[in-house]
Amino acid sequence: MVQMSDAGDGTKKAECTTHPRQNGEIGIGGKVGFEVTTTHELMDEQGAPEVTDLILYLDGQALPGTHPVVESQTNEPLPPGSGDNEEKTQEADSVVTFRLIFPITRDLSSEKGVASWKKLLED
Repeated sequence: MVQMSDAGDGTKKAECTTHPRQNGEIGIGGKVGFEVTTTHELMDEQGAPEVTDLILYLDGQALPGTHPVVESQTNEPLPPGSGDNEEKTQEADSVVTFRLIFPITRDLSSEKGVASWKKLLED
């Protein structure tokens, strides 16, 4: 699971709290899974990305071609009074949790992909 927290300088940081293997090593050809939690209200905003448009980052490097597959999705209603329902007729918002699986593939079809993998493998 990835937990987001405030880094103190106005940015957010993510911390991986579970690993797909017991030893925590992940390689090319493997998969890594994350849970992403949001609300329907945020998902419905204009310009909001689809969860399948997300890409995996490793050591700050984007890995083009690592778009996730949705393994599962759960919906839970927000507790009464926690939403911002302006109208009583408006449907209550709910919390949506996606279980995403990212295949780790070495996509070298773009200059950005080549540069990202080169930097990762040089370090």
